[in-house]
Amino acid sequence: MSVFRTALFLICALLHLAIVADVSVAAENGVARLRAADILRTDILRGPDYVIEGDVAVKRHRYQFRIKTRWGILTADGLNMLGVRLQEIRAIKRADRLSRDPQFVGGLVESVSQTPRGIRTLLRNPVGAVLGIPRGFKRLASTQLHPADRRAGSVTRRRIAFDVDCDPETTNPILKPLLNNLATRKGLGKLVGKVGMSAAVPGLGLVPLTAEMQTTLLVKLPHEINRQMDGDLKAMGVDEKTRKTFLTSSHFTTGQRLVLMLQLRKLRHVENRAAVVEAAARADSEADALAANDQLRMLVAIDRMHTVVRLEDVGTPVAVRERGTCVIVCSADFLLATGDVAAMLADIRKRHPNTPVLLMCSGRVSRAARRFCSEADISTAELR
Repeated sequence: MSVFRTALFLICALLHLAIVADVSVAAENGVARLRAADILRTDILRGPDYVIEGDVAVKRHRYQFRIKTRWGILTADGLNMLGVRLQEIRAIKRADRLSRDPQFVGGLVESVSQTPRGIRTLLRNPVGAVLGIPRGFKRLASTQLHPADRRAGSVTRRRIAFDVDCDPETTNPILKPLLNNLATRKGLGKLVGKVGMSAAVPGLGLVPLTAEMQTTLLVKLPHEINRQMDGDLKAMGVDEKTRKTFLTSSHFTTGQRLVLMLQLRKLRHVENRAAVVEAAARADSEADALAANDQLRMLVAIDRMHTVVRLEDVGTPVAVRERGTCVIVCSADFLLATGDVAAMLADIRKRHPNTPVLLMCSGRVSRAARRFCSEADISTAELR
């Protein structure tokens, strides 16, 4: 067990970046409230264009943040979503600046709309109204041909998302209409050059989109990307129903699915990768989708320390290591003593009655949840 413990220590050292230690908070019976200052570093609490409100509740094991920005209030369900929203604030600022740039307001759509016929065409088919587009871009712009492509929008909208460095399928209530407005105004005119921006907020553990993924989202339609992923998942042994549920889930963006697939490929030697996809397919919120990627990130880190031979699903993924130990990976900001936690612990003990088991939580584990684990002879580790 010494190698096992050493590996866990190293993982904790690598991932313990953003959260303030030794928070004292009452968190029994599924209820917890605390201060943002007790959770986050000072440099994350406030930025040039935002401030995170001080009062934080816990719901479904996730911190509930409110972020005041100069464009309005944003909410974030958990630390993973907080990372997304803080990254998107930079994209909002960039998009807002673009929307005020007189040189940007022009474009082909404006020229087409100068005639009554052009206006009618724009109303019926905004994309098809843009004349003189190269053949390849015409294909890319035809986003209304497939339902999976509607959230990402036209090639123009995807190009704007690429330029401001955000996911084209963002649900951000400030950023999303900004992208829509910019795309409508711009048509397929030339955009300003992309400004280099950080892919993720340092310290929050979010798995970012790579440059290659961002380019893929620009040049390929979502349904084309999904078709490729479907073939890859089938080759992994994922059944058709699970593949369809995962690939059509409104809680995952295409970019988030690409991140999950990249992580899965890093575990190609591991048996039963389908278990992770089955768990991901049950996501019933965007926060759950982000948690699925966070859990895969943890599995990859565990595998690097000591080879994982098999994956299982007990409501959250379990890594079975080659020396017989099991690690439950749980993406939670603050794990409380709730019924779902008790059921998860009972399930793993039923499967592995005599095996050393560790519950690895991306955040903190409450005292009551620790008692649950202790009663099941399961140890715990916190990564933040």
